[in-house]
Amino acid sequence: MSIKMNNKKGSLTIVGTGIKAKFHISPEAVAALKHADKVLYLVSDTMTERWLRTMCPRTESLAACYAENKKRIDSYSEMIHIILRNVRDGSRVCVAFYGHPGVGVLPTREAIRIARSEGFETRMLPGISSIDCLFADLDVDPFTCGCQCFSATDFLLHERIFDPRSVLILWQIGGLANSDFKSSGIYNLGALSVLQEVLLKRYSSNHRIILYYGAAIGLTEPSIRKLRLAQLSQSSFHGGYTLYIPPLAQKGPAPTMVNRVHKALKL
Repeated sequence: MSIKMNNKKGSLTIVGTGIKAKFHISPEAVAALKHADKVLYLVSDTMTERWLRTMCPRTESLAACYAENKKRIDSYSEMIHIILRNVRDGSRVCVAFYGHPGVGVLPTREAIRIARSEGFETRMLPGISSIDCLFADLDVDPFTCGCQCFSATDFLLHERIFDPRSVLILWQIGGLANSDFKSSGIYNLGALSVLQEVLLKRYSSNHRIILYYGAAIGLTEPSIRKLRLAQLSQSSFHGGYTLYIPPLAQKGPAPTMVNRVHKALKL
């Protein structure tokens, strides 16, 4: 299918606004918003929305693509269509998503892929993600023993292999195995019992875990709910929560590997 383009060639810039309303966005992303012909956005709070509307005379929310019980994939397809329509019209389009726009955001990845294939200039500017906030709020250094991150649904349905001696982070635990949209943010958590069963094969029932939700507004505190793994399936929380599972007790380096490394380094 041929695509007609105006003489003015469009472009696409995707930016992240971070987790905490407007305080987490980079100066580079702010500049992109100010120089855009059209700003499209999907954010989680009214403060950021109002602020974004001051950046550019032409702004449009993508929130209307969501509808109660509508499949998320259908909403994402609609967002991609709107983004590309504006780019093809010849506009310098800047699209703002909360958090990091390249982490768990299907519409941004697909819009960039299609725009690039059609010859448009594209770029993505990072934002502070939920995992960045988690590392700070829970005092976690992923360098210490490594970190494994999965979408909770992907982790469960694909039976992902993981090492319990490293940190395990499961995103969107509050929407586990749900494919539709709920405006309340409250989803069916029936699959938690299945996830708990899987985790109990590697951890004890008393293993301490944390349900985490980053602070979205300045001066507020994150939600940090500590519980035992045995309590997970009986817990309730909204779709934005992340599950943090600390590692099992660490053992020392493997002697055989230490010897091999020493020989390789000629120590």
